[in-house]
Amino acid sequence: MRTNAEASKVIQDGRALNVWTLDEVARAIDHLPEIVRQAKETWPGAKVVERVQRSRGVLDDPIPF
Repeated sequence: MRTNAEASKVIQDGRALNVWTLDEVARAIDHLPEIVRQAKETWPGAKVVERVQRSRGVLDDPIPF
């Protein structure tokens, strides 16, 4: 929601939603770990996923080209 007033209206209407204001989203972003911010700056368009998966492959696999 853009404002606290808009968020309050949605909540008062009894809709069972998880409501975030833009201010809350901005504060959440400010508290992201530095590594996430660095990744987003290094790789524009990168998406943060729920968990990191480690490769189980062999590190000396031949290069496929």
